[in-house]
Amino acid sequence: MHQRVSTTVLCSALALALGSSGDAGADEMTSDAPTPTSQKTASETAPSARVLAEIRHGRVSIELDDGVAATVPYRLVVPAEQILSRHPNGLPLIVFLHGSGERGDDNQAQLRHFVGDSGGDAFQRRQPCLVLAVQCPADQYWTRLERDRIGDAAYAPRFDRTTPAMEAVITAIDEVLEGHPEVDRDRVHLTGLSIGGYGAFDLAARRPELFASVVPICGGGDPTTADRLAALPITIVHGTLDQVVPVEASRRMHAAIVAAQVARSIDESGRARLVEYPDAHHESWTRAYRFGAEGVLDWMFAQRRASPPRNLPKESAPR
Repeated sequence: MHQRVSTTVLCSALALALGSSGDAGADEMTSDAPTPTSQKTASETAPSARVLAEIRHGRVSIELDDGVAATVPYRLVVPAEQILSRHPNGLPLIVFLHGSGERGDDNQAQLRHFVGDSGGDAFQRRQPCLVLAVQCPADQYWTRLERDRIGDAAYAPRFDRTTPAMEAVITAIDEVLEGHPEVDRDRVHLTGLSIGGYGAFDLAARRPELFASVVPICGGGDPTTADRLAALPITIVHGTLDQVVPVEASRRMHAAIVAAQVARSIDESGRARLVEYPDAHHESWTRAYRFGAEGVLDWMFAQRRASPPRNLPKESAPR
């Protein structure tokens, strides 16, 4: 078990006005190298006449069982005061878990997908929100994965213990919720792509009471945790032609969650959805992170946490 130490450093940040639509392609999972700092997103380099959000820097510290401390960076999209003042009842928070190619410690690479867009003016005008993006260390994963088995269609990981990276995410979420009263606690959404998709399944099972919705993209999960996910609104996304993480990983989780929901007599309208893009390979997140019928954003932002959350398990998953 990892002991967590709450230590946050927030400083003034980078203002974003235009979004980016970076595409890592099919090697997102296979590339271990984080995006170089010099490869800035369009949202960071484009001039802006108007700033509707900023991205702040943060760090959290975790303490391992052996007493060794590790520090993990994160970024937090925060809408400008002019937006916050128009929403006295709070705004959604999206917890985003990036893919393998964005690991590192530059606190920059994790902006490559979705986060850059979400801090842009166009996004914030349509759907104001906060976005938390912790950066997974280069030598770690969000979950305990057997790397050489990820491409095996029959592989189903077991999420018995958290990783230090996941402990950092949990710590950062707790700190953001405590330090940002502008977050609507009933609209905290979780999403991730590739290894972040695995992480989304894992984190949702550990903190099911926290989230209003979960959107794992081109990842997989531990089917034995399905009962802990059954009470949550979940949309699972995968490209049918994915050769990095086979679509069977998402199909397996969908089937397990639906079975748990049926056992709980959850109505069909409230059961997990599986969205497959039949012509997509591993890079299915660009299509998913869109508003409109093809994407998942309208559905995600429409979800609210049940009060009290419906049919949650009595005990949380092992940490």
